[in-house]
Amino acid sequence: MTKVILAVVAPFLMIIFLTRVTFNHYISTLLTIGIIFAIFQGYGEPKTVTITWILSVIVGFLVAGRMMKKLKNINRRKY
Repeated sequence: MTKVILAVVAPFLMIIFLTRVTFNHYISTLLTIGIIFAIFQGYGEPKTVTITWILSVIVGFLVAGRMMKKLKNINRRKY
């Protein structure tokens, strides 16, 4: 149960944080996937945990894309 909760929260938050640091949601998604594969190589993980990781990465990517679009619109209005 703990692994499933971690699989839901961790990739999503990593993508959001890395997007704020790198200002690019594509790079933050690639970094997150790389970190996930480096730490949790997927061997011996139940399929539900792996599917949850994938869904969390997709949702994080979509939310980060919206966040970056909103930030770009705010910056255009300032100048």
